[in-house]
Amino acid sequence: MTRALVLGVNGQDGILLSQLLLERGFSVFGVGSQSLPSIHLRKEVNYQRIDIRETGKISKLISESKVERVYNLAGLSSVAESFLNPVETMEINYLAVKELLKAIFSDSRNGALRFYQASSSEMFGLTLENPQSETAAFNPVSPYAESKVKAHIESENFRKSGFFVSCGILFNHESTLRPERFISRKISSSVARLSLGLQSQLVVGNIEARRDWGAARDYVDAMNRILEHTKPDVFVVATGKLHSVKDMINLALQRVGLHERFDELVSFDENLLRPTEVMEICGNPSKIQSELGWSAKTDLKTLIHEMVDYDLTTIQR
Repeated sequence: MTRALVLGVNGQDGILLSQLLLERGFSVFGVGSQSLPSIHLRKEVNYQRIDIRETGKISKLISESKVERVYNLAGLSSVAESFLNPVETMEINYLAVKELLKAIFSDSRNGALRFYQASSSEMFGLTLENPQSETAAFNPVSPYAESKVKAHIESENFRKSGFFVSCGILFNHESTLRPERFISRKISSSVARLSLGLQSQLVVGNIEARRDWGAARDYVDAMNRILEHTKPDVFVVATGKLHSVKDMINLALQRVGLHERFDELVSFDENLLRPTEVMEICGNPSKIQSELGWSAKTDLKTLIHEMVDYDLTTIQR
């Protein structure tokens, strides 16, 4: 039985990845900074409260438990919040990763260990290449993106030194597990409240920004494939399709029959704009499709309708 450790197991991706690994017969350890595991986390996960900056504790857990796969999904994942907490963002998303890689690969007991680093499409920022492939230039425009670029480069350095360190450059991916500070869940939950008469307006920032959105359940499958590959490498994980925030809102409103009232129900607040806005990010998934046989299975309409249905049920309950 392969032993896997999921760092950041309480987050959306951590919960879904741990479920996938359990279903595939892995023994799963989970680490999070919260005192208790998420209510969505399966009981079979061996959960331990450890901050990712506690490198010694994590390295000890890996060695003593004979962990063979490490998925680093821990970090501060909100671009907006990274502008408010740039120092902590760099500490958690980059410096902790750097120290962890040094610690675990300096231990001879971890020679066969495979390490997955969650990189981000935000690293591309204002790049001129569109869609973005694995070779596109990085041009980060937020503290979050800068921290992810540094961690990505550090991971590449370890891979070049002969260690099994792979990176997945994941584009936007959503689920019902997203907190409401993320635009997808803000839209789905607000639209559910609008339809129930519990809210009068959906207030948003830039509705013209376009992103490559996929379903998180598809993307954690990609993570596992990346680490099960015969060699360490880097892969873009994306749908290859662009949609605007406005498109997402319309899909949500359609689900509850309110799409003809868009102008009445949706309002703009300039305070919700990012200090630096990337208008368009789209991924090129051709490499992961050809080499690992992965492609996104869930379209945006299906995903948003699922999220609205979930929020309707939750609020009514």
